[in-house]
Amino acid sequence: MAPRSRLKGLTKRYGKRRGVDDVSFAVRPGEICALLGPNGAGKTTTMRMLVGLSRPDHGSARLLGQPIRLAAEVLARVGVVIDGPAFVPPQRLAQPTAPVARRRSELAAARPG
Repeated sequence: MAPRSRLKGLTKRYGKRRGVDDVSFAVRPGEICALLGPNGAGKTTTMRMLVGLSRPDHGSARLLGQPIRLAAEVLARVGVVIDGPAFVPPQRLAQPTAPVARRRSELAAARPG
């Protein structure tokens, strides 16, 4: 079976530092792939290159047999959640939970008896 995703020789540099160095792998139908490693290992950078959010300095990525580039049509057929400061602004626990707590109080106050 042909791979659903394939990375060949992906490399991404930030100045003189290599964030990702010659990463290659393929994921076939029915397989699950996990990128594991410590902070700064290149997991997010690899995912960003795989879905066209970042351009590799070297190498290539393909999804569903199609080459990946920014706004590639194939990207409409895949989903990804990348957690990072560019997507999630820093918040304290009270900020995202305050609307839920407020609504619970409103519902409790509106209950009869």
